[in-house]
Amino acid sequence: MKSQPVKSEYRVFGHDDQPRGDQAHRQNAKALLRPVHGFSRDADRYELSERCAEEDIHGIAAVYNSHRLAAATAPRLNAPRERLSAIAQKIDELRQLIATMGDIERTMYGVAGQVKEVPRELFLRAKGDWLPRSSVEPRPDPQSKWLLQLSALGNLTRVALRIYNAKVGPDVGGRTNVHKELFNSPEYVLIRHGWDLFERFKPGEASSSETGVFHLFLQQIYEYATGNGANERGAPALLPKIKQMLKPLRKYATNLEHLKLAEELECKILDRLTNGASRKELKGLMRALEEATLMIDPDAASELRACTTRKRARSRTP
Repeated sequence: MKSQPVKSEYRVFGHDDQPRGDQAHRQNAKALLRPVHGFSRDADRYELSERCAEEDIHGIAAVYNSHRLAAATAPRLNAPRERLSAIAQKIDELRQLIATMGDIERTMYGVAGQVKEVPRELFLRAKGDWLPRSSVEPRPDPQSKWLLQLSALGNLTRVALRIYNAKVGPDVGGRTNVHKELFNSPEYVLIRHGWDLFERFKPGEASSSETGVFHLFLQQIYEYATGNGANERGAPALLPKIKQMLKPLRKYATNLEHLKLAEELECKILDRLTNGASRKELKGLMRALEEATLMIDPDAASELRACTTRKRARSRTP
C-alpha cells in the first residue's frame, strides 16, 4: 500500500473567501459612506461612486475572510522552523548515503538501467544516470548530478530557514501563530483596509467611538464577510484595536504624503536639470526636497504594524 504524503492543513491564501453574509450588510456599509459622488483629490483620480464603494467593500470582506480562515489553521511559530531544519538534515543524510555507496550498490543501479525487468521509463524518471558511477563506468563523484542537486537543495533549505528566522522570532507562548506573526491579526487587516476606504470617502472623520460611523462601518463589513453578528458571542472586539490603530494609521498616511511629495520634487528637479533651469529655481526645489525629506518618518510603517501586537506591550516595559 502506497503511503500518502503528509500535507499541512495551513494555506496562506487560496481559501473560499467569498462573503457569507447578507447583501444588506454590504448596502448598510455603503450607506455609512454617503454622500458618495465625484472624485477624490488623489492623483490616481479614485472614483468616489457607489459602484466603487460596493466593489471595495466586497474586496475588504473577501480579504478579511482569507486572513481569518488562514489564521484559524496556522501552526505555531516553531513548526515551520522545525520542518525546514528536518528537511535540511534529511537532505544531508541522503547525500551522504549516496556519496558513500559502495561499488556493488553503484553497479546495481547501473544494471537496473539496462535490464528488461526494469522499465526504462522508471530509470529515466528516477534520474538514474545522475547517480555516482561504479568502477565499470568510472566518473568523478563531483560530477554526479544527484550529489550536486542535493547539495544545492540543502543550501537552499538553510537559506529559507534563515529568512524565516529573520522574519519570525522564537515562540514564547501566548495566542499567536505563523499567520498572525507574518500578517498580524485578521481584525488588524479589516481595520487597516477599512480605514483606507473610509478615509477616501470621509477624510478625517474616523473615530474610536463605539457609536461612531467608522466602528459601525467595520461591523457591517464583518457581518457581510462572515454571516455572523458583530455583537454575537465569539465575535472579535474591533473597538480596542480601532483605538490602538487610529493614530498610527493617520501618522502612516501623512508619512506617505511626505514620501509622495519628495518623489514628485525629485522628478521635478531631474526634469529641470535635463531641460535647463535657473540656479534660483533649483535652489528652491532642493530646499523644498530637503524639508519634505526631514518630515519622513522611517518608523511609521513598523509602528503601525506593531501597534496591536505583543511587541508593542513589551517595548513599553522598562
